[in-house]
Amino acid sequence: MGGASSTAKASKKLMVGGNWKCNGNVDFAKKFPADVLNKLKFDPSKVDVVVAPAALHTATVQSVLGNNVNVAS
Repeated sequence: MGGASSTAKASKKLMVGGNWKCNGNVDFAKKFPADVLNKLKFDPSKVDVVVAPAALHTATVQSVLGNNVNVAS
């Protein structure tokens, strides 16, 4: 089987995700994004970062997050 071309390899983007659906409360939903996620240093052209809070906390997390991390449900 032939290998992928160097162009195809270079265009791949990584995704890192975190799911805390069964964990946390409103305080965590406010503090964790502000204190940890907004301070992450990465190249968004190479990596997508996604978090999945409990549906109850999705709006809270979105309101605190910067634009470097995406929110999933």
